[in-house]
Amino acid sequence: MNNGIIENRNKVIKCIKHNANGYSNWKRFRNRLMYVLDKDATYRLNPIKGDAS
Repeated sequence: MNNGIIENRNKVIKCIKHNANGYSNWKRFRNRLMYVLDKDATYRLNPIKGDAS
């Protein structure tokens, strides 16, 4: 049992923070982290709002 997965995620977060030279917008920083760390997610340019039925 090891903590390699958690350490990798911490490394990615630190790398994003370093490349950005500090985020002033928390929402943008959080969205970028979610995008980078969640490989299975799909995103749409124009999200569907409401129920289609």
